[in-house]
Amino acid sequence: MKNNRSSILDTIKHTKIPEVELPRIPYFQGLSYDILNYFTDMLYQLGVEVINGENLEDLPPIISHLGYDNQLIFTQFCELPYRKKIKEEKLKDISLSILKGELGVAENGAIWVNDYKLPHRALTCIGEHLIIALSKKNIVWNMHEAYDTVQPENHGYGVFISGPSKTADIEQSLVKGAHGARSLKVFLYG
Repeated sequence: MKNNRSSILDTIKHTKIPEVELPRIPYFQGLSYDILNYFTDMLYQLGVEVINGENLEDLPPIISHLGYDNQLIFTQFCELPYRKKIKEEKLKDISLSILKGELGVAENGAIWVNDYKLPHRALTCIGEHLIIALSKKNIVWNMHEAYDTVQPENHGYGVFISGPSKTADIEQSLVKGAHGARSLKVFLYG
């Protein structure tokens, strides 16, 4: 004779539960009709300077105007006249990194940067200052769309960068550059 416990477990074991399809996550509508202006406003709120240009060739005179001419500059872009490779012992001397933003997210101002033509992962955060160049065509509304588009599982390394590095947990004073670049500029082109 079965005891109550065995009877309950047998009942559960033989109970057939109908399969249910997983719920579909909806795409949320944007918060404005103008995704580029919304993204730009979000960047300003994060303390990011936005620079507009037509194409990458507009960037060298801007960098020169910003005063980086005699400093160590790294870039992922083969079109730009700066270092594309750098030895590990020189990473600490980088004044400016110019990285390629693959995708911008309007709702939070985050920009996806992956390891394509990036010799060291540290280049996303070790430079004193950072410029991310992003095509205006590569902006989506939210993180749902962003994950569908970038498919992070297909990359060895990737990171969403949202604003310059800052912390204010030490005696309530704002410290910039605590975990990454002290300043972030986004160059929007195209």
